[in-house]
Amino acid sequence: MTIYVDIVFIENLIMNFIIILTESIIIKETKQYVKKIIASAVGAFFYIMYLIVPQISLLQIFVSFVITKISFTSNTIKLWIKHTILFYCISFLFGGVTFAIINFFEKVTIINGILYGKFNVLKISLSALISGVLAICAFRKRNKHIFKELVIEINRKKSYVKVLLDTGNLLREPYTNKPVIIVEKDCLKQIISGKIISNLKNIINGKMELPDGMFFIPYKSIGNQNGVLIGFRPDCVMLKENNKKLENVVIGMCEEKLSDNRLYSGIFGLEIEGIV
Repeated sequence: MTIYVDIVFIENLIMNFIIILTESIIIKETKQYVKKIIASAVGAFFYIMYLIVPQISLLQIFVSFVITKISFTSNTIKLWIKHTILFYCISFLFGGVTFAIINFFEKVTIINGILYGKFNVLKISLSALISGVLAICAFRKRNKHIFKELVIEINRKKSYVKVLLDTGNLLREPYTNKPVIIVEKDCLKQIISGKIISNLKNIINGKMELPDGMFFIPYKSIGNQNGVLIGFRPDCVMLKENNKKLENVVIGMCEEKLSDNRLYSGIFGLEIEGIV
């Protein structure tokens, strides 16, 4: 059977890119498209090499880790592993849907793990798009409405905050590299001085001194490339439902309302151990 390397490369490049793009939408990290294209090319190149030298199949897991490292921000090994596992889950879904759609139009066979048949870029792209929609619906539904009630304590004073899982929240405090839970300032009035709460903007703008025990946390977001939060390390943060303490976390106070319908007042990411 004749295999056209250029066609196989383009098909795999498209498929890999849509898989990576799908994961980007799920984890809310839709940026740096050049890196995602490079990662897609790495995967496509490996597949070509696999067709030539099947013995390198054992390197597939290593290559998957390389692809996710290039594509996504992974500040910890644990997050890197999570990104790679999700990459595999989406890839398996894509493989199944692609096989079903292409087999519907043309008879295909699998020999030594390789799909043989009459393919074209249109069918591959259609399969990838359908798989992407299914994956986004499935994983977003799974992650939808993950709320937690937190108790934040300083000097025996407590604030109760409802927070939402935001898989795109990878913010860390730059000095200790601890993950940050972002909380609306008004929810912290029980534990933070009213003077600090009402003058948060002035402190950030340098018009007032930064209070003792607090620090700046720089961040970037869509529409705000040079944002700053004021952070602090509470005496204790725990889950209200079971009093489980969350270790090594930082609270970042924000001015904006995080939820238009007031369903939650804070957001947390997957990097916070023990919260999910």
